[in-house]
Amino acid sequence: MSFLITFINIFFNLLIVLLFVRVLLSWFRISENNVFIHILASITDPILLPFQKIIPPAGGIDFSPIVAFIALEIIRELLVFLVRLIF
Repeated sequence: MSFLITFINIFFNLLIVLLFVRVLLSWFRISENNVFIHILASITDPILLPFQKIIPPAGGIDFSPIVAFIALEIIRELLVFLVRLIF
């Protein structure tokens, strides 16, 4: 059980860090041909795109990452709760 909870926490922490890096890099003009940016986008787009469809940018500011951070944290807590409940 402890291993599974640790894995869940590490996985979600990694996703949150990648999203945070994506948000920070969005402030800079970086070529989309960059391999790192391409890999980062391929990992984070499936998380961000559903929220971007629901929440349009307001005043040129994209609030979807904030909602994604909250959603990831809620999913993490639910998974940890279910693991503890089952095991």
